[in-house]
Amino acid sequence: MIVSPLLSAGRVQQVFNLLQYSDDNDRLFALFHTAPLDENLHLLRFLSFQPEVSGETYDRLIAIWRTLLPSTQREDNPLIRKALWRVSTWWDFEESPATSEENAHLEAHLAQIAGNEKGIDFLKWVVLHPPYRHEIDGIFDEHRRGAITSLARYAYGKQSDTNEIFFARFMDDWLNMQTDVIDILVAMKARILLKIMPWYIEHDTHIRPSLLALF
Repeated sequence: MIVSPLLSAGRVQQVFNLLQYSDDNDRLFALFHTAPLDENLHLLRFLSFQPEVSGETYDRLIAIWRTLLPSTQREDNPLIRKALWRVSTWWDFEESPATSEENAHLEAHLAQIAGNEKGIDFLKWVVLHPPYRHEIDGIFDEHRRGAITSLARYAYGKQSDTNEIFFARFMDDWLNMQTDVIDILVAMKARILLKIMPWYIEHDTHIRPSLLALF
């Protein structure tokens, strides 16, 4: 398989081989002890879209994902989930005065959440869930899109690891998430987009038109 530029091709192949052809979980988990969580889950997210990954291997991949990602967050509550969902959809309708007031309240709540370490960790936890082909914890793509938008809008630079690379890792995702990430990286004037863009133009036909339209 042709591996995207922010991942190690050798490491991706090692994980794929162990997932697809071996039952040795100890060796598999040992590979994940050498990298941060967002990189590990980026690797799994990349593999989850590859046609070489069989159905059984995909199920095993999700089980590994579930083990690596903490299962709960103290900041989780129905209001924050509603706010994240609304962020990803609120341009789809004309606002009534009541809806506009509610949206402003939800947006203020997101800004407050992203103003502290625990809130930022919660938003990362949401966006690091698998794409909704396999939903866990009741987290859908709409929540994930709302979370990455909120991280970019309210939390960028507040944690050392909430940086351009964190966002760029979601170029390996569903199309809607990819286009959101492109918008985020363009708004940041992120140099990393210029470095990785040629690979996606060459290898990702879905996102190629959006990237070509930038220049």
